[in-house]
Amino acid sequence: MLGYKETQCREQGLTSVPINLPPEIKKLDLSSYKLTRLDANIFLRYKYLEHLMLDNNVIRLLHEKAFNGLSLLIYLSLFNNYLNITESYPPEVFESLKNLSVLDINRNMKTSECNPYRIPVAYSYDSVCFVKELQEKMENEWGFNLCIEDRDFIAGESIATERATFINKWRHIIFVVSPFIIENE
Repeated sequence: MLGYKETQCREQGLTSVPINLPPEIKKLDLSSYKLTRLDANIFLRYKYLEHLMLDNNVIRLLHEKAFNGLSLLIYLSLFNNYLNITESYPPEVFESLKNLSVLDINRNMKTSECNPYRIPVAYSYDSVCFVKELQEKMENEWGFNLCIEDRDFIAGESIATERATFINKWRHIIFVVSPFIIENE
């Protein structure tokens, strides 16, 4: 029988589920990462998991097979993310979790309508480092919720279309004007 193994990866700022942890872990804490989505079979390597904490991330999308292979999971917490029951995941996403007895999805359903501090940021790619610093300060220290292109825009849509949508939808927008923009406009 496997011994009880626990891995805490809290607040490391990573944007994906680590794949180099021991496969026999039973408790995994990925709270306060910067996860935005859970893709299909992302936890397949960790088939002995019983407790999985994904609190305080920015998860907006769960693939219908995100939790495949976690038949022993009894506790799943997705507290304080950006999951919207009608848009973020299909109903069958939890079907493979046969032993699940606790599911915490409190403090989700955040949208632009319920968060007046969601502010889109428009920038050129030479400003990415600055924008990341701005995002860190405004979201973590000041409590604002920014909309950042590489994290929040819909995949497959053109950047111009997404920017236009945000300009028309929100009253406030942050434009980062860099030397590149000035030289090329």
